[in-house]
Amino acid sequence: MIDMNKLCELSAALGSCQPPPMRPTSSRHGQHNKNADYWLARGPRFDHLRREHEHRSQRQNPEAG
Repeated sequence: MIDMNKLCELSAALGSCQPPPMRPTSSRHGQHNKNADYWLARGPRFDHLRREHEHRSQRQNPEAG
């Protein structure tokens, strides 16, 4: 594995040093997963599940619908 700090030190001696690439963090992944879950559940791919859930909830609680 490349030691990015050592690489940066060596390239700084030559006059150029680019920052190491940003590594993904678990919090960024978690936020991405939340966003994906939110939008994926609202897409047309899962309409049949949404209709089934609404139908089931109406049968269980007829006054609410």
